[in-house]
Amino acid sequence: MSGNQAELIRQAEAFPGQWREWGGQRSTNGTIPGVAAAPAAGNGGKSLPLSWTWAEYQKHMTLTKRDLVVRISEEAGLTQGQVFDVVQKTLDYITEALAKGDKVEFREFGVFEVKSRKARVGRNPKQPEIEVQIPARAMVKFKMGKVMRATVLRLTPKAAKK
Repeated sequence: MSGNQAELIRQAEAFPGQWREWGGQRSTNGTIPGVAAAPAAGNGGKSLPLSWTWAEYQKHMTLTKRDLVVRISEEAGLTQGQVFDVVQKTLDYITEALAKGDKVEFREFGVFEVKSRKARVGRNPKQPEIEVQIPARAMVKFKMGKVMRATVLRLTPKAAKK
């Protein structure tokens, strides 16, 4: 592997949402030029085929805060710093509200709320005779809104016909 290819792979790992352009090279068919197999951040670092298109890589990626900032910055014509501040402040306000026990609702997207899990007894599968007390704790639950539910349900594989 050449030094240039290693640099391109390093960039892919650091900025997985920006595989459209690599080291000044732009792919004509949506694949990553000059790399035999590129790692996907959302795929546990496993190598993915070079022949995949951008859309195929996206299926195996995790959307990060950085990806959001870059995408919103490009679409809104704002600097990444400005967008980062807004995204971070939004996440801070959501966290603050949940820490107070408030419900956070985004119409058609979903609802975040704090639920309390009861204390319970757990068992070690390797030593089932030993009981372990698991204390009560607060957890954040998310319930999808109508629009998100409809969008996500489109990912459901169709039943195979016999």
